[in-house]
Amino acid sequence: AGATDFAAQHSAGIVPWHGRRAVRWAVNVIAPGSGLILAGRSRFGVSVALVFTLTGVTVCWGWWIVPLSIPPILRWLGLATALITWVGAQISLRRLHAANPRF
Repeated sequence: AGATDFAAQHSAGIVPWHGRRAVRWAVNVIAPGSGLILAGRSRFGVSVALVFTLTGVTVCWGWWIVPLSIPPILRWLGLATALITWVGAQISLRRLHAANPRF
């Protein structure tokens, strides 16, 4: 009964809107795309998370794990794409919040 009470309280809006917004922002900074998923933009959030993960893995493998196996251009392209994806996720969430201030 306790779990359903917790879920009912949070779905009923007892958590203030600014608290939910802060959680989405914090999670999106750590894992780009996850804040968008929490905001209801599931498909876009998953695609952002997927691109960031794949490019981040390319960068990690290229610089630390097997640097001689991955060409430098792929390392730099992976890094640039990961950074652009991270910035894009922050901008997208900010625009989503600006479109609906109480969201």
